[in-house]
Amino acid sequence: MNLATTSRQSNNRLAERVFHTLQQLSCQRLRTVRCEARGTTIVLHGEARSYYFKQLAQTIAAKVPGVHYVVNKVRVAPTEEPQ
Repeated sequence: MNLATTSRQSNNRLAERVFHTLQQLSCQRLRTVRCEARGTTIVLHGEARSYYFKQLAQTIAAKVPGVHYVVNKVRVAPTEEPQ
């Protein structure tokens, strides 16, 4: 196993830990958030219904052991209210 393979596996494990933590600790509104690990940096992608949920995803991700930085690329896309 070479260094690139080990690094990729480590990144995948960290991204999976963050994703599972988001699923366990958050409400249904963060189910579309995806995680990508780059070393000790987590990049969040997807959509949230409000800035509150965007920030919640970032806060949860930052508390996962092994995460040193969070790049939050989650887009806020509020749903339209029925009229």
